[in-house]
Amino acid sequence: MIMLALLVLPGSLTLTNCGQAPAGPAPAPLKVSVSPPAASVLVSGTIQFAASGSGTSYTWAVNGTTGGDSTVGTITAGGLYSAPSVPPTASVTVTATSAASGNPTGNAVVTVTNPLPAVSSVSPSTIFTGSGDTAITVLGSQFQPSSTVMVGGTTLVTEYGSSTQLIAVVPASLLANPAAQTITVVTPGPGGGLDNSAVLTVLTAGVVTSTGHPLVAKYSISIPRDAKVTVEFGLDTNYGRRTWAQPTPTGGGQVDILVAGMKQFSSYHMRAIIEFPEGSQVLDADHLFTTGGLPAARVPQITVTHPAAGQANGGVELLDLLVGSTNQLQAAVVDLEGNLI
Repeated sequence: MIMLALLVLPGSLTLTNCGQAPAGPAPAPLKVSVSPPAASVLVSGTIQFAASGSGTSYTWAVNGTTGGDSTVGTITAGGLYSAPSVPPTASVTVTATSAASGNPTGNAVVTVTNPLPAVSSVSPSTIFTGSGDTAITVLGSQFQPSSTVMVGGTTLVTEYGSSTQLIAVVPASLLANPAAQTITVVTPGPGGGLDNSAVLTVLTAGVVTSTGHPLVAKYSISIPRDAKVTVEFGLDTNYGRRTWAQPTPTGGGQVDILVAGMKQFSSYHMRAIIEFPEGSQVLDADHLFTTGGLPAARVPQITVTHPAAGQANGGVELLDLLVGSTNQLQAAVVDLEGNLI
C-alpha cells in the first residue's frame, strides 16, 4: 500500500511518496526453439534436430509420443529423427520439452516422402506371343512396398521383393500380339513418381520356308522395334554357322534372310539371333529345314585331296565346270570337303 503525505506550506503544495517503489517489468516467458523448424525427409532417412532456449536438457517426442514409434518415426535423446519405412498419412510433429520450470516446448514439422523409383532392367525382356500369364522381374533402385509395375499403361499385380526388385505378372491378354511394351514403375506420393526406362518386347516366332533353290531357305521374322537379325544354322543344335546381320526397317518390321551354304538332302537346325540397340539379345525358337538336291547326273564327281601337312584355310570353292552334257551344272559352290552347297 502506498501512503501519500500532504504537506502544505505557505505558497506551495508538495506530494511526497512515503511507500514502496513501483514494480519492475515482468520476467520474459520461457521459450524453446527447434531447428530446423520444418523439414522433408525420405522414408527410412534421418535428420538431426537441435533445441535451444530455456534450459539445457530436453525430452524429444514425435506426435506426442516420447521417442516416437515405427509408424510416425523415432527420435533419440539427442534429437536424431529416423523416418518410418512407409510415409505417415499426414505430417508429423517433433517436440522438444525443456526440463526447466514450467516445461516449455518447441516444435518442428516433418514431411516424410517416398523416393523416385529408378528402373534398370526387366527379365525376361522378351516374351513370345501366345504365352500364358508370365511373371517378370523388374530390377532397379528405390522401390517401395507401395510401388507398382505397369506394362503399356496397364497396372499389374505387383509383389514387392526389395528396394531393388519387383515381381509382376503379365496377363496372357497382353501377350497376344507383337509389340514393344514400355515397363513403368510407379510409386505413389507423397514424393514418389515414375520411371519407364525398360522395354518388354512381345515377339512372334520366325517362319522358315523353302525357295526356288533347293539348298536355300528363307527365314522371316517380324520385330516390333529396331533390331539386327542374324540366323545361325547347322546339322544339330550346336549350329556352328551364321548368316550376315540384317537390320529391321526403322522402328521395326519384317526381316527376310536367305540361308545358304547347306548340303543336299540334309536336315538343318536354324534360329534367329535378335540383338536390340541396348545390347540385349533374344533367341528365336529352333526351326528344322530339310534341303532338297539335284539329280546325280547334273552334279559332277568331285574328289578332294588334303595335303599331308598344314591346315587348309576356311571358306568355300567356286567351280567353273567343264560341261559334259547340256544337263550338267555349269558352275557350283562346294565346301572344302567337296559337298555341293
